[in-house]
Amino acid sequence: MTQDSKRIISKHVDLDKNSMLKFFDSRGAQFDEMNPYVSILYQDHDKDLAIIRDHHEKDIITPLLHLNGKQHLLDIGCGVGRWADTALPSLDFYLGLDFSESLIKLALNRFQSQDKTQFIVMDAKNVSQCTLGKYGFFDRIIISGVLIYMNDKEMEQMLRGILELCSKDTLIYIREPLAHEARLTLNEYWSNELNSSYSAIYRTAAEMNHLLADIFGSSGFNVKKFKPLYTDQLLNNRLETSQFFTVFSNTNTEAE
Repeated sequence: MTQDSKRIISKHVDLDKNSMLKFFDSRGAQFDEMNPYVSILYQDHDKDLAIIRDHHEKDIITPLLHLNGKQHLLDIGCGVGRWADTALPSLDFYLGLDFSESLIKLALNRFQSQDKTQFIVMDAKNVSQCTLGKYGFFDRIIISGVLIYMNDKEMEQMLRGILELCSKDTLIYIREPLAHEARLTLNEYWSNELNSSYSAIYRTAAEMNHLLADIFGSSGFNVKKFKPLYTDQLLNNRLETSQFFTVFSNTNTEAE
């Protein structure tokens, strides 16, 4: 297959999960203790940009999470614990999950002294009351840069599974790179920047807004539409996609 044939516009194509797992395990193998987020924010040739992006996202989002030390937070696709670094001091309990065993091992090592923290290996599609019910209900849920690695049916299954774990005061944060125009799928597309084949599904904002309204809006959540995370194009540095986010809840605790 040529490179062009691995860039699929508009059509719905399923990604190979084994290929993606291999990719993420390889990212874990490249972990740099001095720059822990580079391997998961994909800025191998610009470590400073990874740090700036991380700070920018957290500066905007952390106040919107309304953490006061009482919350139980579920971090889906936690990687090495990027959000745990920031949120843990303001939480009662943190559960991070990722389908990459190598990333979870790194997270466990980084937070081994934290008694209010758990990290487990789990495919996000399996999130449900059945699999995570022993941890109780969650009033904060983070899904940051995860959905692009999930096929449509898996993603919908996960989102519906999340509903089973929500408390009566749950706030959900979702951050995703979305396509500017038509849906774009990279199916084992070679990336010179990452020095690896890379697979992802970049959905449109309209597609994601419709899906969230259908699943969460019908379940008592006041769903907010996705909006751009970066206003500076230098932070985005992608031509066909941009980072978007939404924060919404099933109570009066709303993001502005």
